[in-house]
Amino acid sequence: MSKSITVKKQDGTMTRQIIIKGKEHTIQAKIRWDDNCGNGHNTFAITGTIWKGGKHLERNEVAWGSIHDDIAKWFPELRKYLKWHGCTSEGPLHYIGNTTFAAGDEDFNGERKGDHCRVRGNLIWHLDDHEGVAFQNEKPAPVDWHPKISEGKEREFLFARCAAIWPEATDEQLSLPKEELTRLLEDRLPALMDEFEKDIKEFGFVW
Repeated sequence: MSKSITVKKQDGTMTRQIIIKGKEHTIQAKIRWDDNCGNGHNTFAITGTIWKGGKHLERNEVAWGSIHDDIAKWFPELRKYLKWHGCTSEGPLHYIGNTTFAAGDEDFNGERKGDHCRVRGNLIWHLDDHEGVAFQNEKPAPVDWHPKISEGKEREFLFARCAAIWPEATDEQLSLPKEELTRLLEDRLPALMDEFEKDIKEFGFVW
């Protein structure tokens, strides 16, 4: 992957007349690869708008935003690019964090289903070997405990594949320990970004 040049505005649109339930509509797809948000790197996005009739009037809009199912239906040539939506010149958004969390079975507190923990209010504290003492930010704090069994979380393989832009990933790969999965993700990122760069240039955009 070559270094991406940050561009303030770089986009294009495609518009088609369509029929929905026997009535004329217009759909427009917008493709963007730029730093329009001003966050220091280019971001790719495909969004769309559908409105009644043949003229774009805001009061006639019936759908807008990330209407990817509609875009895939009416612009089949754009299907292969939809997977890149939200991807930046640095990689998929929160590539490692989003993928490993979605694929994992630990909740936001690092607990798996069936783990023993104790809570006070809405805060979950991890017990050490001393009864009645918990540690948060490495500072001991005596608390009044009541027991809780963690519910953990289910593995969300579909979301993990989307977050990693890795549709062919198997359940077994995504179920690997976090450290091993992280290494797999890091190893495949260069080839993924090479493919992304190629697709961006197919639009005629400056990479």
